[in-house]
Amino acid sequence: MRLLSTIFGDNGLVHSTGEVVFETRLEIAYREMHKTAPEFISYFETHVLGKIRDNLAASQLSHLTDVSWPWTNNLAESLNHVLKQTTNWRNLNLPALVEALNDLVHGQSKEIERSLIGRGDLMLQE
Repeated sequence: MRLLSTIFGDNGLVHSTGEVVFETRLEIAYREMHKTAPEFISYFETHVLGKIRDNLAASQLSHLTDVSWPWTNNLAESLNHVLKQTTNWRNLNLPALVEALNDLVHGQSKEIERSLIGRGDLMLQE
């Protein structure tokens, strides 16, 4: 569990804010891998590390680009449909809605983690 936290946790590799932070956290992750799962290192370097580095690079460049795509409601409509499916198309009281949304967010976070390590239903595109 500690290994996953060093990669995906709030202070993990995927939440690095710059190259220096990334390299420091990568060293910590490697130490944890050597200690708890040395057989994971090859898989990590082959399938995961490049995707995390690409994501860091894209996040650092995002403020330099001028996004001029036309506005659409596709994302809002898509999320609206997901919310309706989550609630079985019923009105929920506030505590039940908060719990359903919490479960949905945690489920999506798990799917993101799975996609980064090549497991689950989703896959990152190269």
